[in-house]
Amino acid sequence: MIPNEIPLREVQVRTVRPDEEPRWNELMRQHHYLGFRNFCGKRLRQVAVLGDQWLALIGWHAAALHCAARDRWIGWTSLQRRQRLFLVANQSRFLLLCEAGSCPHLASRVLGLSLRQLPREWLRLHAAPLLLAETFVDPSHFEGTCYRAANWIEVGSTQGFGRVRGGAIGYHSHGVPKRVFVYPLRRNARQQLAATQPHPHWQPHRPCIMLQPSQWRSLFAYLDQIPETRKRRGLRYPLRTALTILIAARLAGQQNLTELCDFGRALSQATLAAIGSRRRPQTGRYEAPGISSWHYILKRIDAAEVERLLAAWTAEQVFDEEEDSAEGEAADSGDSEAPLQAIAIDGKVLRGSYDRDLDAAGQPRDKAPQQQLSALEIHSGTVVGQLGFTGQKDDAEGAALRQLVEQFAGTGICMTADALHTQRPTVEKLLALQLNFALTVKDNQPTLLEEVRDGFHWDCMPAYTTTDGDHGRIETRSIRVSDELDPAVPYVHFPGVRLVAQVRREVTYKKTGKQRQPETVYLVTSLGPEQVTPQQLLHLNRSHWGIENRVHYVRDVAVGEDKCRIRKGPLPRLMAAVSNLAISILRLLETKNIQRRMSQLSLDPDGAVALLLS
Repeated sequence: MIPNEIPLREVQVRTVRPDEEPRWNELMRQHHYLGFRNFCGKRLRQVAVLGDQWLALIGWHAAALHCAARDRWIGWTSLQRRQRLFLVANQSRFLLLCEAGSCPHLASRVLGLSLRQLPREWLRLHAAPLLLAETFVDPSHFEGTCYRAANWIEVGSTQGFGRVRGGAIGYHSHGVPKRVFVYPLRRNARQQLAATQPHPHWQPHRPCIMLQPSQWRSLFAYLDQIPETRKRRGLRYPLRTALTILIAARLAGQQNLTELCDFGRALSQATLAAIGSRRRPQTGRYEAPGISSWHYILKRIDAAEVERLLAAWTAEQVFDEEEDSAEGEAADSGDSEAPLQAIAIDGKVLRGSYDRDLDAAGQPRDKAPQQQLSALEIHSGTVVGQLGFTGQKDDAEGAALRQLVEQFAGTGICMTADALHTQRPTVEKLLALQLNFALTVKDNQPTLLEEVRDGFHWDCMPAYTTTDGDHGRIETRSIRVSDELDPAVPYVHFPGVRLVAQVRREVTYKKTGKQRQPETVYLVTSLGPEQVTPQQLLHLNRSHWGIENRVHYVRDVAVGEDKCRIRKGPLPRLMAAVSNLAISILRLLETKNIQRRMSQLSLDPDGAVALLLS
């Protein structure tokens, strides 16, 4: 039992010991109106005691990622928030183990003692300083009296959104805005958090990443080849400098022009000098472009030339590296044949580029959206070719593909594409460029599909089957490859086809045992049996869809292309090309979690730029 009269001066607050955590968790789970499951990120459990008796429980963890009221009160930019959020802690649980009316002033006493110990204990446990504490109070349950009594500052209300548990980061509206209270743990905490330059003694969490891409050709030097289209008069920032900042900002996950501007301002003087930024005569300091300068620069960049050069730089890194690797493998095995190279090609409508216009009669007229065709090197997961285009999808995408593949002429690489590109002009173009193909046959080519299906042979290569048990389902894929077709007596009247294959996919869900309707597709390829095995052909068929998962999905979610507000003119095409380059650089660094790596680079803008200067 907790006595009604508590000597407040004898109450102490201490950190919960590891052996006491189960008790703390269970009490919080039973008695707090929100319950308790676990903390996120850094955490600290405290308990208020009177002798051996527990009077109150306090729980701290990492600060909320988004809180507009707090951010307005601090006055920091979005980039500063990401870099300095580790300096803020959130009190997400506060529980008195007695009735508030029976223990007057206990809550404010416990809060005061907790705040005094918080910076020291946080530094001891997590090796990170603290400048600010925050908490959210539900007005439907509490008035926040104890926080005001303990000198907390009310700065506004939340918008009534909460995190969705599990899966990717998402938010849902729960309709219960909460009051936001903050408590500065240092006298000038607000000014330090919003300062232009960080305090030299701050030691933010640095990820254990060694970004040392040796033997790369400097991308910074490569950008000199992009032609300058601006007028020379009043030219303040070299195009190479602006593009370097733009690419580094994209590597750090910056999504719009405001964040791009903040990223440039966060760069050190040494970094700005290294990339050739403008030095202001009045102050003698190097400056990054402001928001108006970015508008002027980006609208006048030749997006098509940027697309070509960035993809060419990536292809140079990928194919040089694979050539060295193939030579090493051939030397070890005594075999002079290089492994099969393949490139998957697919198009994507650029986010926000679809617009409506009015015709002469004032009626809405749909404008064709901007699209981009990307060429993914299957083994490395990098984009080695890209081409933007506008027009009706069927005709324009086919023409764009025939233009894009010209850069790979004479290499003998196998091109994979979906059934949209199983067209005679496309195949004839590939054959003329000495390129191979592996294409899907569907209903858009009814004659070819009927020939492949009716005249299929089974005599040459045995069936090959794979079974996977990921994602809660069992997938069985089998492939049968025909004899090599006789050019003199063809039963498939399609140019260049040497093999045809049938791929069958069966899916069984582990939880329910339900089976999905089996799917059967057909492939045609210019590769002969001496060039490709059934295993390789099945791998090519599966790997083609990696362009959706490894490029398009990553651009939408990890890079934030869906949230980007840049929509007009050539800017969507430019930003898509830069996003492809950022993904390719991280793939070349063998990055497993691109979104996490971008968040880590956002803590170190100078490091992101240094990566491009390697």
